[in-house]
Amino acid sequence: MQCLVCSLSYFFLFSLNIILIFEPSPVAGAKEKIARLRYRHEIIADSVAQLENRVARNTAELEQMRHSYDDDDENDFSPQQDIPEITDEDLERELAEIAELERKKRALEARVTGMDRDFNGLMG
Repeated sequence: MQCLVCSLSYFFLFSLNIILIFEPSPVAGAKEKIARLRYRHEIIADSVAQLENRVARNTAELEQMRHSYDDDDENDFSPQQDIPEITDEDLERELAEIAELERKKRALEARVTGMDRDFNGLMG
């Protein structure tokens, strides 16, 4: 029995020496990076919690608004507002306005083209 205990003790000491010999050395910057990652995780976890609370509040508010609109629809018996009629005179007035704006646009485009030619003439 004593021989077995000696063998186990020898094996244990031998294993401990191997572990001590091959103990991993610290990686440069690993502790700082782990600290930054833990801090970032904490911030993100807090942010997620805040956003979840915000979603819950918004959902409750939206549900309350939906119920409010449903109640309004049930009590609203007024007819829809009438759409104003458009006459031929209104259409003609709008078409004349459009034609005037297009004329002004063409005049401005011609002025810009002339300025561009003048500028190129000065540069060339």
